[in-house]
Amino acid sequence: MAEILSRVLGRRVRRVDLPWWMFLKAARRANVGDFLLSGLRYYVEDHRQGAFAWSAPTTDVLEVTGRPAEDFETTARRYAARPEAQRNVANWLRTFVDFMRTPMMPGYNPERLERELRFPMPPAPRLAMANERWKVEHGAEFPLRQVMERPRVQQVQEYGVTERANWRRSFARKAATRKDRSCHLQLCSESV
Repeated sequence: MAEILSRVLGRRVRRVDLPWWMFLKAARRANVGDFLLSGLRYYVEDHRQGAFAWSAPTTDVLEVTGRPAEDFETTARRYAARPEAQRNVANWLRTFVDFMRTPMMPGYNPERLERELRFPMPPAPRLAMANERWKVEHGAEFPLRQVMERPRVQQVQEYGVTERANWRRSFARKAATRKDRSCHLQLCSESV
């Protein structure tokens, strides 16, 4: 990715690992929702362990949208053409001030959010690469599905940590759309 960004931007780009606490502060400054970040941390750890490279690439984007996924360089060029990505004094100054201010700003606390919203916890949470069943189900030995074929949904009895984010999203959606006043979430009781 750094090589592609270097080519697109016309200057050297290095990969630097950002500490998670700093990422949470930067995300809050960028108005990224805390609910999204509470699940994102599991996806980041899965990415570090190589779960997204397991039996990749897939045809998922083509199946969902009907169009093939664009490559990273095309996406990078589109974003590099935006006015806020152009190299000029105003953008440099704004970026520098934000960079210096970010460590001193408050960040999100995903653990606290999960406790406050009482997210259900899977009995034995595991990341994807530690889950042998997930590896078998997502392994390269499975042939690619036809583009418009819809896969059958199976009942899964063991949940990995990655599946926890999907679980929480559906739980929160159900709680937010619930009409009765017996909601057990603190958020629902405050809004009623």
